[in-house]
Amino acid sequence: MTRFLLASFYKITKMFEDRNVVFVVLLTLEALILSEVTSYYKGVEGIAIYLFFFYFVLFADAFSSVIVFYSPLTSLIYLLGVSTLFSVFGIDVLSPFNITTYVFGLSSASFILFLIRRSFSDMLISSISKAGKPRISKKSLFLVPFLVIGVTISFTGTRDILLLSGFVADFMILTLSQDTRQYPLLLMSWLSFPLILFSVRETSSDGIVLGKVNKILVRSSSGIRFRGNTYSWVKAGNLEFRVDVKEKKNFNLVIAGASGSGKSFLVKHVIRQLGVSFTVFDLHGEYPSDGVKKIDMSKTAVNPLSLNNTSPRKRSLEVAYMIRSIFNLGNLQTIDMFNLISETYMENGIDEEDPRTWSQKPPTFRDVLIYLERKKRLSMSSQDINRLSSLEPYLVFLSTEIFSRDAIDIEEVFDNNVILDFSLVSANEIKYIMIETLLRNLRDYMLRKGQSPLWKMFVLDEAPFVLSKETGKETVERIFAEGRKFGIGMIVVSQSIEYVKKLMNNSASFFIFQLSEPNEVDYIVRFLAGDSDAYSLIHDTALSLQKGEFITRSDRGDIFLVRSIVQ
Repeated sequence: MTRFLLASFYKITKMFEDRNVVFVVLLTLEALILSEVTSYYKGVEGIAIYLFFFYFVLFADAFSSVIVFYSPLTSLIYLLGVSTLFSVFGIDVLSPFNITTYVFGLSSASFILFLIRRSFSDMLISSISKAGKPRISKKSLFLVPFLVIGVTISFTGTRDILLLSGFVADFMILTLSQDTRQYPLLLMSWLSFPLILFSVRETSSDGIVLGKVNKILVRSSSGIRFRGNTYSWVKAGNLEFRVDVKEKKNFNLVIAGASGSGKSFLVKHVIRQLGVSFTVFDLHGEYPSDGVKKIDMSKTAVNPLSLNNTSPRKRSLEVAYMIRSIFNLGNLQTIDMFNLISETYMENGIDEEDPRTWSQKPPTFRDVLIYLERKKRLSMSSQDINRLSSLEPYLVFLSTEIFSRDAIDIEEVFDNNVILDFSLVSANEIKYIMIETLLRNLRDYMLRKGQSPLWKMFVLDEAPFVLSKETGKETVERIFAEGRKFGIGMIVVSQSIEYVKKLMNNSASFFIFQLSEPNEVDYIVRFLAGDSDAYSLIHDTALSLQKGEFITRSDRGDIFLVRSIVQ
């Protein structure tokens, strides 16, 4: 019982973090007090006290709603709510003098905001303009009973048209929200209208919760400014930040931020909550197994020359360019490396013109080295010998046990939850070749598997390690571009913006944590803002991000400051 009471108290406390809820509670208390005040004050003096209290309350409601929500339009909406609520207690608000008092309070607060350089952040108009047309879905059908109850109350009780219009307005906006948890709010008519409109900005009512929205960047609908700008950060109360990855234009995520800013916590939360298979490329051993199979890549083997139903010519070209990316080979060296690998395939009975041979045992770098040495012995030209000799050191380096065979079951790695731990692989060149080889195998595997809904997420940790190489960049970009139709998503994690700029344009969502380089902060702010007025606000916020806080942009273009829930 004690645990239940504590849990209930906690939920009530969290609910009161929302300014809309607090405001509605205060309005209700005001109406109760006004309905009872005449019982205590009689005669002319009592009427005077009542009128003073009543007009003071109207003025205070208008004034405080503008100050709290930074929006005169929100205050006007609350006038309808005040009228609806007070009418229940027999108090008429919508008389000309009463409206004048309310508007005076609204104007006074707006003027003060104007003087202290606060823009008119009309969040409601922005929400409506970005939400699109009402869309009726199966979820929206659950709204109909609440609307029927509201209409019944309107016509069997007071026959209040204002009350009825509030029910209808709530119904229209809730069809945009698609959040069934909010459907009972329809019965509060105009009182709940601002709360519902604020929540329309939530990126999704489905999907996984990544945190709480601290602030939303809002542009004034009027565009008016006074020695300030047309943007401001508006507190979002207790709004959940959700991402429905499965319904996005693609399944790719980019997460960037300095070391220790909270990236890994967020990645672990996402892959746990998505409910699909995942494979993590863990370069530094940061991901605990937690019951997931973890493979120490320093104790296994990967053969970069394995074809996996790819033509030997194509694989020769890919491997030659990969070696070029790592060792900075020249053009002639790259061509010679390509020819060596292609000819080694032929030496092993694998013919470009005969796909039936592609399934035979592939050669290794050791085989390529042996073939090179044989060519050197048979060569009559010193120039040819020198060209072949220039490649020999690289092939000697690559003729290691780790590239001698395929010890990994590709289907097992791609079909199950697996962490590939590269932290103990000694040389970066070997580590890179292993990662790119697996990424190429992934690309080939997804093409063979065919189109599918989301079934697999890959996490590429410390992505610049791969993206800094031309061939690695091309491979990741192709998976990013084509993965969606094959049911594959990728989470790219980076401490730097430099190598993920292009990927950000082709990702469903991106989350920017604290960055350490000023030029990168400048880039991401310009990427988000696209407007000089918003630049300074986002820039100041980006510089002051705390651990676990990130900036992101929704599909509608709203910019959020979010505190991750997984710290």
